[in-house]
Amino acid sequence: MALFPLDIENAKGHYDEDQKILIVAYSGTLAPAVTAEMYVWLAKLAAENPHLLHEVKGAVFDFRQVTKFTKSNLLTMRRESGVANAQFDMGHVPVALIASGLRQEQQLYLTLRFSSEESRKRVVNSMEEAKSFFEKFRAGMGIVE
Repeated sequence: MALFPLDIENAKGHYDEDQKILIVAYSGTLAPAVTAEMYVWLAKLAAENPHLLHEVKGAVFDFRQVTKFTKSNLLTMRRESGVANAQFDMGHVPVALIASGLRQEQQLYLTLRFSSEESRKRVVNSMEEAKSFFEKFRAGMGIVE
């Protein structure tokens, strides 16, 4: 079951209530407007469903269908992420960035390099790897299912 889906050009997302995972899949050219709109959606989702912040097991941002990252998108991603983290307590939510290859991995690692919360964010290659990371992160915080 999905709550309040995101459906914009170059980004689709939803909160999977069964798995308790936020999933956003990007495609095509990832530009600042897409990133900013996704964060607006995320803030609205959290504001209208505050219980999700307590039950969410992780957030997946899937970049495998992205064909181009615009240079200015890195700045937007860092700024909007910082705003979201200041607005909502996200320190307990692990974040997996799914990449499709070495070039994407390098671009995504660049975004993490300047993050103060690097330990809760990881570049992975599949949804299975993302879920494994979530389990290990949560176990490390003493959260056992």
